[in-house]
Amino acid sequence: MIRTVYVVIRFSLFYFGVIPECKRISPSKKHHFRNREAGQNCPKCGIKMKHYKGKLVNHKIHYDAVTVGHILPQSLGGSHSKWQIQPECKICNAAHGAVLAELIHQYGRSKWDVPYFVLLKFVVYSAGQIKSTSFNKFENEFQRHLFRLKETAGLID
Repeated sequence: MIRTVYVVIRFSLFYFGVIPECKRISPSKKHHFRNREAGQNCPKCGIKMKHYKGKLVNHKIHYDAVTVGHILPQSLGGSHSKWQIQPECKICNAAHGAVLAELIHQYGRSKWDVPYFVLLKFVVYSAGQIKSTSFNKFENEFQRHLFRLKETAGLID
């Protein structure tokens, strides 16, 4: 629950212009994170993740690649603090991003076109600590994108 409160506060501060968008994570920190988390299971789908050192990973070939998953997406004010990142497989990370992209597309062309409370609801869903039927729309979209990406990777016949 603390993580949810933290990301809601951080998102709100970002949305209202109090804090800037976070800089990209350095390649060395990303490499260290991937090395440390390789061999773990993805918290969303349970697949055992691998670190493909020195390779440019894509969904189709390296679906099980460990990625830096931001609980609060960077585009919504997320940072690289230990409270806001978790290891995710390439497919789950991409599916989560696709849900946000689709949400933005429903309202316009930019995250700023989406009403504050709609984004706030997505942020609470993203934190993953509160289970509610009010998040069914986001969860259904996530599962739809996840299925499509797994199908593309040849994991589903």
